[in-house]
Amino acid sequence: MNINWIERRVSRSVIAGALAIGLAAVLPAFDAGSAEAIDENSQLEIAETPVSGILFATDQVVATAKELFADRYVDTWMAEEQDSFVVGVLNLDEDEIATAAPHFADLAPVRFEECLVSRPALEEALQGALDVVDGQSTTYWIDYENAIVNIGFAGASDMETASAALQTEPDLTVVERSEEAMLSGSQDAISPAVPRVTLSEASQMSALESVNSTPLRGAKRLMLEWTASAQSFGGACTTGLQTKNANGYFVLTAGHCAPNGAKTYLGGVTQYASMEMNTIFHRANASGDTAVFGVSNGASLTPSIYVNSNLSRLVVGKATPASGTRACTQGATTPQERCGYIRAVGVTGTMSTLSLPDNVSSHLIQSLVAWVPDSGVSLSTYGDSGGPLYGVNPDGSAIAMGILSGSAQMNLDNVMTNVNLFTSIDAAVSASTTDVYATGRVPFGVQDGTAGGSGVVSVSGWAIDPDAPTAALQVHVYVGGPAGVGEGHALTANVSRPDVANAYPATGQNHGFFGTFATSYRGSVPVYVYAIDAGMVQVGNPLLGGSPLYGTVS
Repeated sequence: MNINWIERRVSRSVIAGALAIGLAAVLPAFDAGSAEAIDENSQLEIAETPVSGILFATDQVVATAKELFADRYVDTWMAEEQDSFVVGVLNLDEDEIATAAPHFADLAPVRFEECLVSRPALEEALQGALDVVDGQSTTYWIDYENAIVNIGFAGASDMETASAALQTEPDLTVVERSEEAMLSGSQDAISPAVPRVTLSEASQMSALESVNSTPLRGAKRLMLEWTASAQSFGGACTTGLQTKNANGYFVLTAGHCAPNGAKTYLGGVTQYASMEMNTIFHRANASGDTAVFGVSNGASLTPSIYVNSNLSRLVVGKATPASGTRACTQGATTPQERCGYIRAVGVTGTMSTLSLPDNVSSHLIQSLVAWVPDSGVSLSTYGDSGGPLYGVNPDGSAIAMGILSGSAQMNLDNVMTNVNLFTSIDAAVSASTTDVYATGRVPFGVQDGTAGGSGVVSVSGWAIDPDAPTAALQVHVYVGGPAGVGEGHALTANVSRPDVANAYPATGQNHGFFGTFATSYRGSVPVYVYAIDAGMVQVGNPLLGGSPLYGTVS
């Protein structure tokens, strides 16, 4: 099955840039009805795909702000609504706003915010604090708006040691902030006129990253910048799924968003590693449309997908996409979780590129997955490229399936259908030589029956793995002693247990087990039962609740 689409990007030397609210004035809207009807084996070219990167002008906004405000310029970041830039200025005079605003009118929507501490002062405070803690921290960032340097630690012990050391430094002011205040952005009684240092455990820092637009999760805004042929380029896409290998932690996104070496910015301000392992640029044929960038503080990350301010889905594994599978997606520009069905796999498409600095007129992309949203649900749009495709488990956790590449029309069951196209997760991790970074949860269950007989012992119970909630788990039975000591046997927990189904309705009812085994033990014999972890991330094979139970063997 072959399809065509065009990814169009414009150099900022031609068009200064636009955010989502101004994009319609720059590029024509996608008109799904303009494509001619084709059969399954022909090629379709769509003039505009609604998933190419949104153009933006970060460098020009920053350059203009520096020119206007000189050493009073503090920083530029994205507004919480992600509809404009915010320029922070030291001791901003309200009269200056009216004078400055016209200078940004042709660049992008811009707001202004007063800052009471200079950028050099905050960076000096950060460096001074890092020198004191001497490698104990796991992550750090500067809250320019509130003049606060935040340093995160893996645990309370490291944080307490660092706090004691920092308190002895005369040039550093360490303050306590409640977790509620940090999450709400409130400064409590902290004076914003002096740079302050706050310390957080990694769990708190992860929450702070969420509300402070540092999106180390899937489905959050990703900004990119690069230079080619003396021209400055930029784009805005979406963070995909977190991955890892022996060299560290990474974030997947779409390869067409930017070439290798492009700078990546999360939340519009925090720069992470550059794009690498790009499957698209400078290649006429590609297995997928992906790239990754590194995350230095991966140890403090929680692999998850942002849904809204109240919900993030933990990523607990990956699955090969299959036709007919229900899956969901989320993007930074279209910030609503949208669900539908995978309708085709193994799709090959041709992405034609205009004004891209890679000297390749079109790219043949393999390993694509076609997804159709539910009735009344929209496709992804500009800036959603790179966003994740995932299945949702009954408990709300996510299973990684792919990375958004584009949109097209396809002949599905003799009906021309608008689809989103995703690179399958298998192709994405293979191309990046990484694997999905997932979190694992411990299986659970109960051994609720054991009985002895003439040379035999019987055992019953149930077991569920929350990372594979509908799967029939293996359980290992040890008669006469614990694992490694007793006589070992294996059972599959696939017997109907309506009582378990009533207690855990989202998992189905076939989680029970029963078995009878011959044994050499006599008398009162202990029987131990362990649930075998079925998740992608192996976190342990626990002894079931109630275990061991005893049976009398004659």
